[in-house]
Amino acid sequence: MQILKTNQNEATIKRILTIIKNMIYEAEKKGTVIKPHNALLKGELLERISIKNKASPKNQNIVMSIYSNTTIWEFKKYLASKLDLAPKYLKIEKGLNRVIKDSENGKTLGEIGF
Repeated sequence: MQILKTNQNEATIKRILTIIKNMIYEAEKKGTVIKPHNALLKGELLERISIKNKASPKNQNIVMSIYSNTTIWEFKKYLASKLDLAPKYLKIEKGLNRVIKDSENGKTLGEIGF
């Protein structure tokens, strides 16, 4: 941050901000240890969420209940444990047109609109 205070070159400042933005993006993709403030409380209980399992040959659906302030990464970890997969390989779709991006792993289910 000292560089930002002493350097007045606009190109350098833009480059540093781009690097910081990319670091945050990569950290969000791999899940986050720090929970967002609104994820500290449980939130509303979302009951009977139906998950279509396209990963296994059996294609069994999973029905679960989870709190709205659960982060996407925690949700992926829970699903991965049920499916015997790594969380980073899960692709979550909300409805027909909306794929949850890896950069949204730090958001809560409520923020995404579940």
